[in-house]
Amino acid sequence: MQHNSAERLNQKFGKLSAAKKDVVSTLGDEMAKKSNLPKGFYDRAGRLYVSGKHEGKTVYLNTGRTVKDSIAWANGQDRQQVFLNLIVEKEEKEVKKASLSLREFGDSYLEKTSYKRKALTQTDYTNIFHNIILSDFEHFPVESIKVQDIEAFLWKIKGVYSGSRCLRIKSVFNRILSSAADHELMLRNPFEFQDIKDIAFDSSPREKISYSRIEILRMLEASEGWLKAFLHLGFVYAIRPGELLHIQWKNVDLKENVIYLKGSISKGEVTNGNACTPDGKIIKCHVRTIKIFNDTAKLLKEHFLSGTCNTDYMFSPTGSKNEYWTDIKSINENHFQPLLKEIGVEYKELRTMRNSSITQQLGEGRSFAFNHMLSGQMNKDNDTLRELQKEVGHAVGSDVTTSHYFDANSLDHTGEMEKAEEEYKKLFSDKDEDDKSA
Repeated sequence: MQHNSAERLNQKFGKLSAAKKDVVSTLGDEMAKKSNLPKGFYDRAGRLYVSGKHEGKTVYLNTGRTVKDSIAWANGQDRQQVFLNLIVEKEEKEVKKASLSLREFGDSYLEKTSYKRKALTQTDYTNIFHNIILSDFEHFPVESIKVQDIEAFLWKIKGVYSGSRCLRIKSVFNRILSSAADHELMLRNPFEFQDIKDIAFDSSPREKISYSRIEILRMLEASEGWLKAFLHLGFVYAIRPGELLHIQWKNVDLKENVIYLKGSISKGEVTNGNACTPDGKIIKCHVRTIKIFNDTAKLLKEHFLSGTCNTDYMFSPTGSKNEYWTDIKSINENHFQPLLKEIGVEYKELRTMRNSSITQQLGEGRSFAFNHMLSGQMNKDNDTLRELQKEVGHAVGSDVTTSHYFDANSLDHTGEMEKAEEEYKKLFSDKDEDDKSA
């Protein structure tokens, strides 16, 4: 009984298997007949394929044609020749992939993706690739770059460049090889391996340098004309130098004592609005409203009437209507540094106006502008920090304000501080209207 049952099952399923095998073996021919294709050509989802033997195996290759438009063409072709031509073409592509140099692919990648970056960033990426990465990988085919090559390279640059610079070099190299892997030019991006990820760089913020209150007072008292207005806005309100260059008189309301910041100018590049990543994330908040004091408004009125009333920009190198400073380099070298030399103050870069202002506003005793506006007494609670962050364009609650800008070493902890406070109060002798009515 068992034998008969097994026999019946074998017969039943054997016939089915044989029938299925016959269907599979004739499927291609049936599809070819339905499409009027000659033997060896196949219709796969409307695409024309050709089959043949290669290295002992049956291989199906896409001809790159649609069946609908190629029936007549296929009937007039030597199937074997079409197959061989496709094999040769495929092998040539593989050889080309294997011989593609890092220079060729990297240049192509940086050019194709340049729309994602600003001009200055694109130039920096290109310089990093040509002058740093290619110095070690000039003659490397893309597919030949291994983990150990990247590892040796990263350890090398770690001993030459700062942590932040190393991170950017690593980022540029990683982007290029990630794209190469996506294009199947290499099996896997070496930067994805743990040995590479374990190589860390010191990304701590650069050293914080600020001017002391006494030094700032000397600068504000000794400067004259437009430079006095420039330094006053930078040191009192923590406005970035590039933001100062971008201010136009149409965005200044001297009746309401308000300046509307709208962007920044740096190294010849004008940024209208906030500085953002390609996906819209704000990097630097250049758009904000600055409430100024009566003394500041008075100073700006004097600056306006002194010869800039016909210019669009608050700070113009020649006084021409549409002309503006394209960079702070000239201001720094030709005006700021000579002033410091004259009054005997050590040079610490013009960009530190913002650091200095934030430091003094969070420091001991009376702060420059912020606490003067509030009550004239230093308040160390979190509300003070939050309000200051709104004022200077930092995200509320961010650690950047204290970790990157606050420089405790520049705070005055001597008897001179009281004298400096009194001298500084004279600069703001006129109280705001709200204070007068209180």
